[in-house]
Amino acid sequence: MNYVEKVLQDHGSDSVWFYLKDEETKKHFKDELLSLKARWADGSLFEKSHNISSFMAVHSDHRVAFISILCWKIASTPKYRDSIVRIDYRKLIHQKTYLINESSI
Repeated sequence: MNYVEKVLQDHGSDSVWFYLKDEETKKHFKDELLSLKARWADGSLFEKSHNISSFMAVHSDHRVAFISILCWKIASTPKYRDSIVRIDYRKLIHQKTYLINESSI
């Protein structure tokens, strides 16, 4: 199952932001991006050798981008909290409540 694709479909959002807590979680996330044949925001193909950060965005067209910690924190403020879908990817793959709605990680 591709959890990234499922979240995009379930939330009907153009973009979903993912929090990737540790290296194991990042590896699983990268594997899903590879299976989706994801591309970076500039259009170049996402490859196994590429690095990712703890905060990543995936768009409905499977383009990916880095999210800065500043943007992540701003997205947790009341003004944006309900308009940006933020997901704890580790909780998602372990079948736990995965939406992040609070102001901190």
